Amino acid sequence: MIAFRKRGYFGTDEKLEFTSVGEEREDVKNTIALLEAAYYGTTPQKKIEAQIIRKTLRQNLSNFKEYVREYQETEDKEEKEDIGYLLKKELRDSAAFAAFKRWLIWDNEMFSEIEQFISEN
Repeated sequence: MIAFRKRGYFGTDEKLEFTSVGEEREDVKNTIALLEAAYYGTTPQKKIEAQIIRKTLRQNLSNFKEYVREYQETEDKEEKEDIGYLLKKELRDSAAFAAFKRWLIWDNEMFSEIEQFISEN
């Protein structure tokens, strides 16, 4: 498994740090190297592409945090159930940036009730 932490915030230098969780394996090291290359770019073209990825990631996480906020604030049982289904969809393995969303949930106590939507697979 790979964890990430974001250093810095909007308006300052942002940097994602990718680290191995658990056993240090060669495939995990290779995946971390690939993530770093994809996220930060190694050539001028790749740096432009990485900038697009970062922008897409920020937008995607912003939307996700809005869904979480709506889930936490709604008092309507049916609406909460609908948003819960959406959160489950956003946290499944096939969802875009699912790992980032999971770590956002795991790293924030105020989101602990959302952990129920993270599948075991």
